[in-house]
Amino acid sequence: MKRLTLLMFMLSLTLLMMSCNNIVPSNEHSVQTDEQIEPIETEQPADTDSGAIGGANLCPIHSIEFHNYTGEMIDYVGGQEQFIAWHDANMEKESGIEGCPYYPNIYRFIYYFDIPKNDFEALCYETANYYYFDYNVDLLYGNDFSAINQYYTSHSEREDYRERLASLGDIKYGILYHAMSSTDEKMRSFFDSHCENNTLDLINWSVADFVRETGISKSNVKALISDITTIEYPGKTVTLNCFDFDFDYLYSDDNAISYTENSKTSTIQKINEDLRFCQQSLINIPINGDISENK
Repeated sequence: MKRLTLLMFMLSLTLLMMSCNNIVPSNEHSVQTDEQIEPIETEQPADTDSGAIGGANLCPIHSIEFHNYTGEMIDYVGGQEQFIAWHDANMEKESGIEGCPYYPNIYRFIYYFDIPKNDFEALCYETANYYYFDYNVDLLYGNDFSAINQYYTSHSEREDYRERLASLGDIKYGILYHAMSSTDEKMRSFFDSHCENNTLDLINWSVADFVRETGISKSNVKALISDITTIEYPGKTVTLNCFDFDFDYLYSDDNAISYTENSKTSTIQKINEDLRFCQQSLINIPINGDISENK
């Protein structure tokens, strides 16, 4: 699933060029909290590759994640020099998988660098990778290579869900762009609280948080999400494939969820608030702390 959208590209460029705390809001893009949402007008750059290594168009039989290593994963194992040394040393080896031309894969990466499961969970669930990459942590740590290979070759049944989850990530990028561009004090404060050192935080807040902290009305949040998910190209309009959102949940008396107390409480709570908004099954954290997706 090759999925780097306009919003991701636009925001990464914007934030590379200016500090989070020194952005001059554009009146063209600014929208007050209680006013009519106006469309965000931007140029439409071509699709680009992500900062991760591997992935799209690399292997004829596996989904993107099987040969994909995110920037956070590469940093974790010591940086590009360490990663490339491992990758290049194994590129000429036979994969041992019929139809797959590459020996390096995410399973072998985890075990070569001896990444503890809890740390890999954090790399998956505590970064924006959660929205865009399907790393089945329990399976990857289950020592059943046949089952892992089957999972990443039989990925078509998960494509619709993963595409909709990626759209949620795009929506959250779009919400931050809207908040950055707004002249409303609460909107700007929300953006500033989720941008540090030119890095956008998508994972430690929910759409429900955005509603609670900015006071945006239901009609305006609906209009904003509609605007984010509708992209105008020359001669063509593209609408992102999204979940069926429960906007009433965002404005219910108690839109916080119960969760198990452990080190991942905050992150999982925010993910689950978004999943509830999307009317999807929540992520469960059993007593032993393992994370599994309840679907």
